[in-house]
This record gives sequence, structure tokens and C-alpha cells, in this order.
Amino acid sequence: MTTVTRYRSQDFVHRILLPKHRHQWQVDQWCREQFCDRLEATGNRAGTWCVFWRGLRENDFSLYEWLFVNEADAVLFAL
Repeated sequence: MTTVTRYRSQDFVHRILLPKHRHQWQVDQWCREQFCDRLEATGNRAGTWCVFWRGLRENDFSLYEWLFVNEADAVLFAL
């Protein structure tokens, strides 16, 4: 029997901020190939990574925030 782990927001402690760019979908596809599907609020609750628009100030959405449960995944992503 396979146990599915359902992660909570506090489990995503490894954070990487990257500027938005035109190749966002390629980065997303690479993560899916490396780490499987991402966490989704209404779907996959077992994902170990997720991504959100984020900014440094209010109403600033110039960055993407990539969040990972596993430190090793965050390091591989950063490389």
C-alpha cells in the first residue's frame, strides 16, 4: 500500500525568488520532470514544490517565489 503525504504550507521552508521572465513555463516543466507535479490547492496535495507570483512590495508581482519541502530539491533548482 502506498501512503500519500499531504503537505501543509509550513512544510515549504526552502524559498527561492526569481524575476519573472518569458520562459516561466519551461522552468515549470523542468520542475515537473525533476520533482513530479507541484502542490495544488485544489488538486495534487502531495507535491513537494510549488510556485507563486510574489513581489517585494505591495502590488508588486515582479517575482516568482519557488517553494520546496526538500532542501536537496531547492539546491538542485538553484544550480
